[in-house]
Amino acid sequence: LHLRLNNGFKGSYMTLSHCWGVSGEILKLTMDTYEDRLKNGFSYAELPKTFQDAIRLSRFLHIDYIWIDSLCIIQGSKEDWMRESITMADVYRHSKCNIAATASSGPMEGCFYSRDPILISSLEISFRRNDDESSSSPEKFLFLDNSIWNRNVEQAPLNQRAWVMQERILSPRQIHCGREQLSWECYQATACETFPFSLDFGEDLSMESQPLTVNGTRATLEERIKHLKFKIYQDWMNIVTQYSSCALSYRSDKLVAIFGIASRIQDALKDLDEYVVGLWRSQLPWQLLWEVKWKKGHSSDDMAPSYDIGPSWSWA
Repeated sequence: LHLRLNNGFKGSYMTLSHCWGVSGEILKLTMDTYEDRLKNGFSYAELPKTFQDAIRLSRFLHIDYIWIDSLCIIQGSKEDWMRESITMADVYRHSKCNIAATASSGPMEGCFYSRDPILISSLEISFRRNDDESSSSPEKFLFLDNSIWNRNVEQAPLNQRAWVMQERILSPRQIHCGREQLSWECYQATACETFPFSLDFGEDLSMESQPLTVNGTRATLEERIKHLKFKIYQDWMNIVTQYSSCALSYRSDKLVAIFGIASRIQDALKDLDEYVVGLWRSQLPWQLLWEVKWKKGHSSDDMAPSYDIGPSWSWA
């Protein structure tokens, strides 16, 4: 595995979203190792299992390049972080597909798990109703586990990390590597192995099972800007609500880790509005009504805004 400097690179590449795990568990690019890694690269054997699995999947999809944050950003270098953090949103937005190690809480767990194929199969039952004598053939009924998405994606370890929300929303396609099965998100569909053609989030599914506004926000952003401008602001506050419940290793990243989403909305709005430390200028009267929802086990220091990040009136 070799490092490839950007230098105007225009080819297809994959990205990886993953949990870093405990300190010292992940393989990193550092200032001390940069020159050697640039010359000699990484051996496949020294890569953690999650990285190995992501590379295998990329090769299976015939994509030769993959962007992994800990190997492509020099760790411990403030200069490289300042430079790369600005462009990180574009890295995910322009990737061919993002591989999400959704079920893994650390780099050694990998992306793939042993699964029971019976549990992946959808349950379909055919029978004729007693009160329907006119029917010549039995009806088919499909039994749907209405927590399938929530259990395998939304509540999985990876999606409790704040940085991952931006990676997930901005990526054009995403493969969720779950403990029970693989799941899929893109502009057109949300699917899983049980329902490979589409997972319909209709009235039969609880709201908790739906992928919030992730697909809706990124798939129809321009249309909503044009026709449903106020809905964009509602979506933004919904995203902020979910984002605020996710974990950050460094509180100083709180606005940085969501800035890519805000920038894309700002690009679409152009001069119609202005992003102001987590809020939108035209919506300040009602967006300033935010409040902290205290969670059991969280101290006030965990939940309260950090005033060294922004002004006291910002949720950040």
